[in-house]
Amino acid sequence: APDQECVTCVFGCCSEPTYVLTYEEKKKLSKAIEQLPVEKASKVIQIIQKNMDLSVGSDEVEIDIDSLNNDTLLELQKYVNKCTQPR
Repeated sequence: APDQECVTCVFGCCSEPTYVLTYEEKKKLSKAIEQLPVEKASKVIQIIQKNMDLSVGSDEVEIDIDSLNNDTLLELQKYVNKCTQPR
């Protein structure tokens, strides 16, 4: 059975995400995204493009984490956690 403590759950605990990331979590997510290897970072861009308009014109993309909607943030957080989990 899925964990029902959505308030403390990072993500993936509910069929519909109701958890809203705090400022600190957004900051942590932003730092984690910056540290991803290039091959993983391209998926980050795909997730963002899927949910909002993002024009990619150079090798470096600057993302305002505060401009992303909550669903996008949760999806990014889930992906980043998957990428950074020790195997």
